[in-house]
Amino acid sequence: MRSASSQSTRAMLGAGLLAAAGLFACITSYDELPLCGAFDWGAAATRDCADSDEVQAYQARLAHEVLRRSQWEYPAGVPLHVGIDARGRVGPVCVGSPSREAGWSTRDRVAASLLFLRAAPAAPACLTGTTLDLSSFLMERSASASAELPLGARSCRGLRDAACTSRLEQVCGVYRDGRRRSFTNACIACSDDAVVGYFELPC
Repeated sequence: MRSASSQSTRAMLGAGLLAAAGLFACITSYDELPLCGAFDWGAAATRDCADSDEVQAYQARLAHEVLRRSQWEYPAGVPLHVGIDARGRVGPVCVGSPSREAGWSTRDRVAASLLFLRAAPAAPACLTGTTLDLSSFLMERSASASAELPLGARSCRGLRDAACTSRLEQVCGVYRDGRRRSFTNACIACSDDAVVGYFELPC
């Protein structure tokens, strides 16, 4: 029995080490996000290319992958450039610049989207070897995706940007589409990316 217990303990320790390694890998993925001031990759797409419906849809797909990991918000003025390589796939990605720094939460969320950006389908042919500036695209869509909070509701933003301390009081979470639902506490409510705020009482 002791041997089986020892094997179980070792298995649990191994799983914990793997989880820690995965977290460390996520953190060190910042290395793949240079400042855009030092980013040198391809020219911007021509106007005819950039304005095409196909390219607009492609940028929307890339922006969606970033925004869904950024609580549907992206800070104004922070550059986010994506290079399209010779195969038409997402290559180098940069965020922030010496004059407009990206905070740790923004870098963390962009880093979390890298794997998904690089797994996206090939870009339209006219984008090969060019750089896309997604920052204005992200701002347009983050502004349109956010909902005005009802009077008296508290925003989830502060709870997402810092370590959330669990509170026992029930809250009424407000979804982006206006729906409402009771949650055990504000931390749990705001862990759902679709919840934009909450009332400090059950629904």
